[in-house]
Amino acid sequence: MFTRILFATDGSPTSEHAQQSVVNLAGYGSTVRVVTVVGTPSTVEISPTSVLIARESLERPTSPSKELGVQENIQAVEAGESILESTRLKLAEAGVTADTQLLQFEQSHPDVPAAILKAAEEWAADVIVLGTHGRTGLQRVVLGSVAENLVRHCKVPVLLVRGPHPE
Repeated sequence: MFTRILFATDGSPTSEHAQQSVVNLAGYGSTVRVVTVVGTPSTVEISPTSVLIARESLERPTSPSKELGVQENIQAVEAGESILESTRLKLAEAGVTADTQLLQFEQSHPDVPAAILKAAEEWAADVIVLGTHGRTGLQRVVLGSVAENLVRHCKVPVLLVRGPHPE
């Protein structure tokens, strides 16, 4: 039985489908952590404090390009927080208590699998659960595969849940 389940979600229908597997795996005494990864357009480190500072800075006159970057950071964080809260509530409705963690990367160096792997290692997860689109051929080559990279580099089991319909 797994006691520390890390559920990586992007809020997509495929991730929502994988959520049922988290419910099925989470037994008595299991701890679930829900993570989502957001890209930020600058090197600003995102934390609750930096979001407040960024929001305050929008009220002050700044250059248009700097203001746009701050707004994009805020939007990315808010979208990620919304995904996490929605998933946490759906798990709670199914009787599973979960905590959440927002992960980030700089858009100029996108590495979603590395962010998830780091979170799993730091939290000492027993298993990682995520949905997969099941893309093959050119689509997989062009779009890449978070699931494939996780499986190749992860030291703990990875449960891949195929979406309800191939996308």
